[in-house]
Amino acid sequence: MTTKKEEKALKAVEKAVKKAVHKGATEKAVELAVDKGIEKSADRKNTVAKMPPKRRARVDRMAEEMREEMDLTQLRTARQLSQAALGEILHVEQPAVAKLEKRTDMYVSTLRRFIEAMGGELEITARFPDHNIRIKNFSDLGGT
Repeated sequence: MTTKKEEKALKAVEKAVKKAVHKGATEKAVELAVDKGIEKSADRKNTVAKMPPKRRARVDRMAEEMREEMDLTQLRTARQLSQAALGEILHVEQPAVAKLEKRTDMYVSTLRRFIEAMGGELEITARFPDHNIRIKNFSDLGGT
């Protein structure tokens, strides 16, 4: 059973992890956030190693779930790229990158260029209850 101080410390760690992952942080940045959360906690002796296994698993699961789904801004941030740097790669100005990141509808080719400029590869998958199908029509769109 945890004390009130330990509970407060654990909540600080969870909050720091959630904030870091929400901002699209890399795995190293999430670990730093855990450390920061520990430092901000009332009980500085409390470490992640002292977390109850269920709590640690919850923090790990929360971080993993948040890493699996990101918007374009979070993805760019996680890849440690500024809008200006990505703009240089895409041969556009920084405001064009900002505008792209806010769009909710765009051509597949535009999204592909954005992802490839960050070093990734865009795959489009149709999910059905019994299986997933990778749509290959879009694989010929790459390489601009």
